[in-house]
Amino acid sequence: MIKLRYIRFSISAVFILLSFLSCNTNKGDYVPTAPDYTDTTSWFIDNVESAAIDIFYVYPTVVNAKINERGDTLFYADVNDSDYIKEATVNQRAMQVIYASDVYNFYSPYYRQLTFESFKENDSILNLKAQIPVDDVINAFNFYMENYNEGHPFFLFSHSQGSMILLDLLEQMNDETFDLMIAAYLIGYPITANDVADNPNRIIPAKGRRDFGCVITFNSVTSDDGYSNINKKAFLCINPLNWKTDDSFASEDYHLGAAIYDINTQTYTLAKDFTGVYIENHNLVCVDIDPQMAYIEEYKDMFPLGCLHFMDSWLYAKNIKVNMKDRAESYIESAE
Repeated sequence: MIKLRYIRFSISAVFILLSFLSCNTNKGDYVPTAPDYTDTTSWFIDNVESAAIDIFYVYPTVVNAKINERGDTLFYADVNDSDYIKEATVNQRAMQVIYASDVYNFYSPYYRQLTFESFKENDSILNLKAQIPVDDVINAFNFYMENYNEGHPFFLFSHSQGSMILLDLLEQMNDETFDLMIAAYLIGYPITANDVADNPNRIIPAKGRRDFGCVITFNSVTSDDGYSNINKKAFLCINPLNWKTDDSFASEDYHLGAAIYDINTQTYTLAKDFTGVYIENHNLVCVDIDPQMAYIEEYKDMFPLGCLHFMDSWLYAKNIKVNMKDRAESYIESAE
């Protein structure tokens, strides 16, 4: 969602956050109970018996703020709220079916994400609030590494708020864990020049089709009218049709298929030759897509007509899935 730089929590920062939250619970700062990642109900997990590679996935913003029985406005999603878990699970299942099914183990934690309304706050408040979902996912990832990973190489995969969080996790990752990461697909979120400069050993831009230990990221528009605050801040971008970082045009012939997911059957169909794409201003410009396909009036201030944010996680699905195989093979070959 909105680019945040988190406060690293010293004791004083913790005190400030707790004071802020305790004094403002009726203003939308009520914090739900933290998830318990030792409990399997705090996870969406789908394992493949023969798979030796994992995907650790963090889903995007899926809920608006709610009012609880005490009258508090909940600007954090509650992992004990069945409606929230249902929305999150729909997204997790779609991504598992599209990208992991029968190939990779899939691990995705439920977390106390920020709701859409949270991003209307000023940056200083957001920087404090954002630590809640970041801490949840980091705790989940640490539990995954200690209890589920079993030494497997893995992909990080995310969209929108999920990518915001995984960027923070990636920056803090230790060397031993980083060496197991094949690649990080941090989709639909701006990675800035400062991110790269501040973390050159972790935020390593993908340069082509088969490099590993790198970050793959992009944000899509149909025209200049579609540049949201997200798109305008982007510095990294790679074209998922030709896997180049220059402005060369990849025609629709390179588009292997967008994944059109059916939530009722939990299956998807591929829409091939969907669009041609080129990079401009560190964003993907899609020349053949009707901008109405990704437009939601309710969120027009964040995602104007022409911004394809809501399509980014499945728009280039087949190209990405093939690319995951390429990068995994390259990673494995390097270790032999």
